Amino acid sequence: MKTSKERHTPLSDAAIDLLGRLPGITESEQVFLAPRGGMLSNITLTAVLRRMQRNDAPIWTDTASETITVHGFRSTLRDWSGETTTYLRKVIEQALAHQLRDRAEAAYASGMLFDKRRRLMDDWATCCNTVKKTGRATVVPIRKGKTA
Repeated sequence: MKTSKERHTPLSDAAIDLLGRLPGITESEQVFLAPRGGMLSNITLTAVLRRMQRNDAPIWTDTASETITVHGFRSTLRDWSGETTTYLRKVIEQALAHQLRDRAEAAYASGMLFDKRRRLMDDWATCCNTVKKTGRATVVPIRKGKTA
């Protein structure tokens, strides 16, 4: 987060199940700790994506053949939720921790919309875990132990 403001984020049932199966996960302020303790750096995921893009690794791209980015994951959620669901814009923007542009609206938007964001995250998890066939390609789930 770019702010020091405390934020509560609802996790989908699928995310909670996944975290429960990870070795070494304990209750703490942060789910994923830095190797030397404390919070991860704000560029940790960017560094992971860069390592995935090494010359000997396949290039990860989106449907427009653009190299994937951390922001792209957030953008994908925004596009999916705005185009295929009936969630209110303010629920989606709150889920992405975006600030409302309209100052008057922002002044009155003091609620966290937690239960609505939890439902959004559950629907997003269902979408992410659904294999869909398209005319151009088949999207397959990534499974532990499988290699390309």
